[in-house]
Amino acid sequence: MLKTMKMSKYNFVMHDQNGNMIIYNFLTGMRSLLKIMKQDVEKFTNLFLTNSDIDSSVCEKYREAVKSMLELGILVPDNVDESVSQEELHYSETYDSKLSLIILPTGKCMFRCPYCYEGEQIFHRESMTIDDQDALVKFVQRNISKHTALNINWFGGEPLLEADTIKYLSDKFIQICNTRHIPYSAEMTTNGYLLNADMFDMLYKLRVYTYMITLDGFKEQHDRVKCTCDGKGSYDTILNNLLRIRDNKHYKFAHIIVRINVSKNVLNKLDDFVEYIASLFADDSRFEITFAAVVSYSESSLYDKYVDSFEMHERLFQNKIFMEKIYNEEFKIHQLIPEKKCVAALRNAYVITSDLGVYKCYTYFESDDNKVGHINLKSDFVIDETKHKRWYLPNRYVQKISEACSNCFYLPCCRYVSPGCPIQYTQKQRWQSCILEKENYKDDLASGILYAIDKHPFTMLALK
Repeated sequence: MLKTMKMSKYNFVMHDQNGNMIIYNFLTGMRSLLKIMKQDVEKFTNLFLTNSDIDSSVCEKYREAVKSMLELGILVPDNVDESVSQEELHYSETYDSKLSLIILPTGKCMFRCPYCYEGEQIFHRESMTIDDQDALVKFVQRNISKHTALNINWFGGEPLLEADTIKYLSDKFIQICNTRHIPYSAEMTTNGYLLNADMFDMLYKLRVYTYMITLDGFKEQHDRVKCTCDGKGSYDTILNNLLRIRDNKHYKFAHIIVRINVSKNVLNKLDDFVEYIASLFADDSRFEITFAAVVSYSESSLYDKYVDSFEMHERLFQNKIFMEKIYNEEFKIHQLIPEKKCVAALRNAYVITSDLGVYKCYTYFESDDNKVGHINLKSDFVIDETKHKRWYLPNRYVQKISEACSNCFYLPCCRYVSPGCPIQYTQKQRWQSCILEKENYKDDLASGILYAIDKHPFTMLALK
């Protein structure tokens, strides 16, 4: 005989325009999509929704329906504490066994972008010496057996200023992983200026497949802020490098994220630029187009072309081409799934500067808590674990979740309670307000669920 059951506290119940009931569980996510046809809604409501405990006789009579709902997470045994299950998901992501290293082979850059968050921050700007490179290799060699994969993200400064270092380290890392049959992957954040055909071919052979490359609007707008130290514009070179990749179908594993930095100058011509950039890359599945508002990371910055992120997105959502060609499914269902944790929030992720300093965040270098240790020339990993825990367990140090939040259906996906960025925990405690109180937020959730059930597999429940 089946035990007494209860409906999950993370269920969201709604109706579509035809009167069918749809239930979505914010803990189990997209696999939980459940539809009850209109003719069964009243019966289902009386049997399952109006009672806090669903007795064993009901569970026995509707055994198949109960079995389906248990598998989806819509229904749970009465003695199950779902808060524990929610915490397990948090910890499983935090303690991901993959070793992730964001490596700065140099802190130097040939550009002087006026809004760059690295411009005023103090960290090691020089290039990585061969001794430091060998120490880093030995560190990976000594520690990789504790992990199930290795991911490298080349960062800077401009990493391609040290292409030889990237090649040397990549060859060593790949050899280490191959010897141990451990998956290896690599990506890069670059301004794209040096990413010519020979450079891209070399990196592609080194399994660097994913790139984040930035444009600042049209040529006139871009070259005004992204010029080399000698005042030379960079737009033509970067765009030609992107187009060369696009036109070479041999690069089938390439994933190019073209990030558009939107300052006031770009915002003024945003509609025209959306049409232009979509015409170049939107039809190639290897390319992803994103837009980011240029915002200040420092109160001392003098740049006067910052943009409000909300205003930028409002403009984009009103743009037909953006909505049809660029705005993808990920945007449409992003409120239905937990925010992906920043790598700084992961236990086994580190930023390695060119002097082998160990940080957690590649943005806030000036933060006293950011530098958590270093790797010495003997390849010893010297780390302050107390400081480290403040990054991957910040909610245990800072946040006190109210009882109302603990029992809220939206808790697993709430950006206020569980932001992906650990820095946000140390800023204003936004979780004292409720994201569901934002205007139309629940309507947006319902719209996302209707979109999801139209595009994804779902379970049809029959009460027999």
